[in-house]
Order: sequence, then C-alpha cells, then structure tokens
Amino acid sequence: MKAAMKADQLQKLLEGLTDEELARLSPLSRSATRIRRPHPRQAEFLGLNCEEALYGGAAGGGKTEALLMWLAQGVDVPGYSAIFFRRTYAQLSKSNDSPLTKAFDLFRPLGGKYKASEYRWQFPSGASIEFGHLQHEMSVMDYQGPAYHRVAFDELTQFSEQQYLYLFSRMRMRKDFPIKMGVRAASNPGGPGHGWVR
Repeated sequence: MKAAMKADQLQKLLEGLTDEELARLSPLSRSATRIRRPHPRQAEFLGLNCEEALYGGAAGGGKTEALLMWLAQGVDVPGYSAIFFRRTYAQLSKSNDSPLTKAFDLFRPLGGKYKASEYRWQFPSGASIEFGHLQHEMSVMDYQGPAYHRVAFDELTQFSEQQYLYLFSRMRMRKDFPIKMGVRAASNPGGPGHGWVR
C-alpha cells in the first residue's frame, strides 16, 4: 500500500515538472559532458560544400553523429533552423543509442536546451534544431509551412523518394545567410528505398 502511494505521489510530482526540470533528472543530461570530435570519415563528410550528400556504410560507423554535427554547425547563428528526420518516432527515441540520446551528448555542451513537447533543441543564439518523423507517405504535409536551412535524413532507405524530394521545398534562406543550406542523409545498405537511393 505504501509503495503504491509513493508511486502515485512520484507520478504527480513528475507531471508537474517542466521539460527543463525533467531533463535535469535524466541520466542523459549527466552524460553530456564533452563535445565529440569527428573521426576522419566524419570530418570529410562535414567538410563537403555541396547542397546534397549521402553518408553510407554499415551500422556503427558514426553516420548519425555526423548528421547531428553537421546540423550543429549553425547553432551560433541567430535565426538558424534545421531538422533531423527518422521514419518513425520510435526510431528517433528508442534505446540509449538513439538519435535523441546522441543529441543530448552533442547539443547540451553547446548550450542547447531540449523542449520535449516540441521535439526541438533551442540554443542561446535563438537557433533551433527540430526532430521529426515521416511515418506515413503524407506525413510530409505536417512540414508544409516551416522553412529550414538544413535538413537531415537518417536511414534514408526507410523513406520514399517523394518524401525526400518534398523536403527540398522547405529549404529557404537569404543569400547573405552565413550557413550554407543543404540536405544530408545517411543510410545502411538495404531497406525499402534502396533502389531509388542507389
């Protein structure tokens, strides 16, 4: 009986906390103590100056981190806006090796604060990096209004070609903006979209 009462009290306490207070309780926030340096293949990917690029390879090669590092290049620029996609929300969040977990490691040392209710990182400059998913073919319509400077797709072969191409229309910026806009993707071989990606 006492355990059930304590569990109810704890649940009520957690429901009353802000996103920032919840983040402080998370073990993720305690592990975010350093900024990772790119390994040579990631550094090559980060140094590309083209509008569109794909980072391919087997699992565990640092592709997700490279996408997050690329998005983070604009966090000191006021007005900068970027988005990171996985096909489903579960793919964004499940496991202690998920893109959201990795974002805590990379973005907190840069001054980022995660707003869980918006799936968005906000930085002191006013820049933001959002996390999105496109579970259904028409989910792209959820992004019809926003504009982004950079768009990243993780596990590109999980997306359709139409979803990928539609998000190019969401890239807009001034000519004098200090961050080059573009689309970056990463993927393992295989997956439903292997043919069109290849």
